[in-house]
Amino acid sequence: MSKEEKIIIKEKIQNINVKENLNIIEWQFPNDPFVCNIYLDDNVVFETNCLINLEKVNGQINIYSNNKSIVNISLGIVFNEENNLEIKNSLIGNEAYSKIMIKAIQKDDEKSILKTVGIINEKTKNNEFLEQIKVLNFKKQQIICLPELLVYSNEAVANHNATIKNIDVEELFYLNSKGLSNDLAKKIIKEGFLNFNK
Repeated sequence: MSKEEKIIIKEKIQNINVKENLNIIEWQFPNDPFVCNIYLDDNVVFETNCLINLEKVNGQINIYSNNKSIVNISLGIVFNEENNLEIKNSLIGNEAYSKIMIKAIQKDDEKSILKTVGIINEKTKNNEFLEQIKVLNFKKQQIICLPELLVYSNEAVANHNATIKNIDVEELFYLNSKGLSNDLAKKIIKEGFLNFNK
């Protein structure tokens, strides 16, 4: 059983040591630039599955995975105004497993940057890393997606992919044909896109 907590980042550099299984149910970010370092002990499960709204966020989340630790991240991200967010996971131990899945949309006519980095350190063994980023773009909004995978060990499994798409016109037409306005139909499509539980 995982302990449930919120992560509230209040400092310019914030360090969090995770010594037991932890499920993050909410994230709160400052508007000032920040770096949040999360250190996982051996055999710890760190997970989060939630929707977060970001407004003028400029920061970096660094996760350090030790021996036999598990990272399971599913985030729906709504970018409001301009944002610059980097999520980095370094597998520094052996037999660690990491899965990072992010779905993102830009809410207004601005541009945000989402960078994700997976690092498997040299001399580590039997680590597995999976990263999947999906972005739903609109005509005027823009998300720059920068996935990066750095593998320094020959004894690892690592995969990542990024998908950027526009609203499906057939989905929009179908909802319009049921009597929904364009705005309401787009809202439903956005909410469905960000939902990991479907």
